[in-house]
Amino acid sequence: MKANKFNLCFFLIAIWLIPKLHAESNVTSIDRLEVRHVQSSSDIHSVLTQDNVQISPDITLTKQGSLSDLLGQVAGVEANGQGGLFQSFNVRGFSRWRIKTELDGIPILTDRRAGNAVAFLPPALISSVYLQKGPTSAIYGSGAMGGVVSLISEPIVSQLSLSVQPTDQHNHIQLSYAGDSFSSSIVSRQAKNSQSANGVELNNQYAQTASTAHLFTEWQDISVHASVIASQGEDIGKSSSVLESEQISDYPEDQHLLTQLSLSDDEMWKLQFYAHQQEWQSDTTRLDSQTFESRVHTTYQALTLGSLGILKLGDTKLGMEWIARRGVDISEQGLDQQEQVIYKQSVVQGQEDNLSVFMAQHWQVHALSLNLGVRLDWVELENIGALEVDRLQKQDDFFSSSLSGAYSLSEYNQINFEIARSFRFPTLSELFFNGDTPRGITLGNVDLQPEKSMGYQVSLKHVVNQSVSISANLYHYDVANYIERYSTITGSRSYRNSDEVTIHGAELVVDLAQGNAFSSNVSVQLQQGKDADSAAIDDIQPAAVKWALSWSPNVENWQGVSIQNQLKYQFAKSTVGESEVARKDQLIWDVSANWAIAKTMSLKLSLFNVLNRSYFGALDEDAPLQPQRTLQLGWVWQYD
Repeated sequence: MKANKFNLCFFLIAIWLIPKLHAESNVTSIDRLEVRHVQSSSDIHSVLTQDNVQISPDITLTKQGSLSDLLGQVAGVEANGQGGLFQSFNVRGFSRWRIKTELDGIPILTDRRAGNAVAFLPPALISSVYLQKGPTSAIYGSGAMGGVVSLISEPIVSQLSLSVQPTDQHNHIQLSYAGDSFSSSIVSRQAKNSQSANGVELNNQYAQTASTAHLFTEWQDISVHASVIASQGEDIGKSSSVLESEQISDYPEDQHLLTQLSLSDDEMWKLQFYAHQQEWQSDTTRLDSQTFESRVHTTYQALTLGSLGILKLGDTKLGMEWIARRGVDISEQGLDQQEQVIYKQSVVQGQEDNLSVFMAQHWQVHALSLNLGVRLDWVELENIGALEVDRLQKQDDFFSSSLSGAYSLSEYNQINFEIARSFRFPTLSELFFNGDTPRGITLGNVDLQPEKSMGYQVSLKHVVNQSVSISANLYHYDVANYIERYSTITGSRSYRNSDEVTIHGAELVVDLAQGNAFSSNVSVQLQQGKDADSAAIDDIQPAAVKWALSWSPNVENWQGVSIQNQLKYQFAKSTVGESEVARKDQLIWDVSANWAIAKTMSLKLSLFNVLNRSYFGALDEDAPLQPQRTLQLGWVWQYD
């Protein structure tokens, strides 16, 4: 109990003390963390939800890890699932396939049971992140019940950067070019296994090279944007709480190729065509008293194709979207200690189609802004067996809708609200997968029904003065046919529908900024969730207080220095879902200092897990411990 009180007192004192120190310095300019609430705009790319957050990764304190490191500082967002490079995330109690992820407008669809990770793209290649919290199926369709994460990979500066971490021999090199009509970037990074603060070795090694290229041009008054993203990963460890004396899991290969072509008249219409080819493998070696028992090698491959069309008629937008997955092939083989094939089987041979039409309407009546969205989706999933009698098919249609608005109560107060009806169709893996995974035998359920939700969100923002603003967010979600993972009596895992699940919570966010030299963001998150029997469900977030700071002290001998700080106190959580483990409270502290040694050159020193705490990254029963105190050294040179 004393340790718990110390953690919380340390957190609160730190938040109070730093602004006091800053008040004694003269404010100047510095790049700072940019997390702002984005109101609905009238351009053709705008969306309906009012509860949006924008993050600029280039000025955000983050590890060279996964996307969850970028998002974890936002109220209502936490890490989810197992750790390592494939760490996924949780938004207001929704995770896995309930969060839709897009990269340059391309929906990321994979067959990982933990959800659609974008671990194939290093965070250094992400120039901007748009997080939309809450149900957004009225625009994005199936999979957007809990929100949307939109990523932009276009480089914004030309630079050469290097970073190293001595503890795990991590090294990272990036070369970027940002021109008027062409931009590109390439990153090569690798790391050995690290250790937790209590000396446990973590299976989180990796080697990865990824690149992006963007071309912009004009053709007969039409804006043209073409892009390519290629990624190659090797020997990616899958860190887990399962002892390495019992099981070792990794991904020998992880390959992705994404292409897209967009044509638009920004005031009238937009057309986009895209493709995502992916192939990756998983290896699971099980041991009996450290002696080889079995090894399972699984190969996943698929091609995602799609097109999107949007027409703007005044304040009305009409759209049509087609998303297809072809050649979805999951195959499995068992190997003995001599690498001889014991068995081989096809687990899934499937395809998927999703055709939709949607409409968005905007009205502005004095101080009241209203947005209405409706969308009709037709979805069909099919598992193609070797024989006609083996073919399994699942299809359905669903109508999504959303009504959101913003009303200015006064010059300093604004209230936002949203009511939305969303859905999520079961995935190919949830329906048809029957095979071995790093978590053990997993069995699909062809009788799963689509999830359907009603969501209610309201937020109030009060501007105290030019430097301080306060936002309070409340939300409530009712989900019918909630798909949950559970353990069977034979020890395998499968999926089933729960009658109804209720999730509700609150967030309080305080933003403090003085020019571009100082910004501080403090947030509090609270959440509860239960099923129809009042039992706890998976993915409900622990209560937490988060503090992010960016500060450039304008004092003698500190010119050109900027400091970034992230501190999170996560309260203990004892009531958890069936596939989760109760966790103690934890205090996580990361800090970074950047020194501009020349106009175009800077050095950076970062320290992660400053207090060297031994803690788990998520509530998941297989979640591993997180790395020990880690020092990272970086160098950046920006050129024209």
